Amino acid sequence: MTFGHAPTASSTATRRCSRRSASRSSECCSRRRAEGRAIPAKGLTGRGYDGHSFWDTETYTLPVLTYIAPTATRDALLWRHSTLELAQARARELSLAGATFPWRTISGQECSGYWPAATAAFHINADIADAARRYLAAAEDETFEQEVAVELLVETARLWRSVGHHDAAGGFRIDGVTGPDEYTALADNNVYTNVMAARNLREAATLAARNPQRAEQLGVDEEEIAAWRDGAAAIVMPYDDELRVTPQSEGFTRHRRWDFEGTPDVRVQVPRSVCRAFRLRGVVMERAAAAGGRGADRA
Repeated sequence: MTFGHAPTASSTATRRCSRRSASRSSECCSRRRAEGRAIPAKGLTGRGYDGHSFWDTETYTLPVLTYIAPTATRDALLWRHSTLELAQARARELSLAGATFPWRTISGQECSGYWPAATAAFHINADIADAARRYLAAAEDETFEQEVAVELLVETARLWRSVGHHDAAGGFRIDGVTGPDEYTALADNNVYTNVMAARNLREAATLAARNPQRAEQLGVDEEEIAAWRDGAAAIVMPYDDELRVTPQSEGFTRHRRWDFEGTPDVRVQVPRSVCRAFRLRGVVMERAAAAGGRGADRA
């Protein structure tokens, strides 16, 4: 006696597509080791962003993988570490210390030519450091700590000490950077950036103190560690006393309010040819699924 539902055409097509995707993933992995590849912004779901990697890797993907597939996180961070020399060269090009990892990249070079929404988003360096910190806390991988993490955090901490500066009141400021809100570019004391930079500085000091021999190999001394701790402790956090909120960056709550009522209702006219193309694609995919999935992935 057989229990359960009879397979439908759509479920059969789904299983076939899943088997093909698994086969392709296995084939891809067999061709090249995982740590030699970046995780692109669209992953395996599409061709958007042309295979480039951004901060999404360390901020959105690795936090999940750290706890369900830590080896994958390790591989992704090994790939970042393999591009460290290019990041150091980029920092020197910008007259900065340490390493400046690219905002948009495939093989380690900066692929974006628009400074306000690319390199100015220096927070990606702290995102990488934070991903390494999280992985160490979860996996307790001592080999990775000594061979990879210490260097990643040291070089990114050095960047923050050269990007930021102490003001007359002693606060550590990071000005002229772009936070996660790419539409508010080149801001002073972006809160996300400052919080992440402070954590980067503290964790670098902790790792250097815990691995003195490796730190010495990297040229780290007690004075530099103290400077990291001082910067983290004195990081500037904007606060609006009148509204009693933390703005996303200095002066953000003083911007003119948007006139929603006075904003015209602009509707975009989509050409008929584009509409017909989308309708045709939908028909092709439906027919492919009904036929057992053949060609559905190419529609």
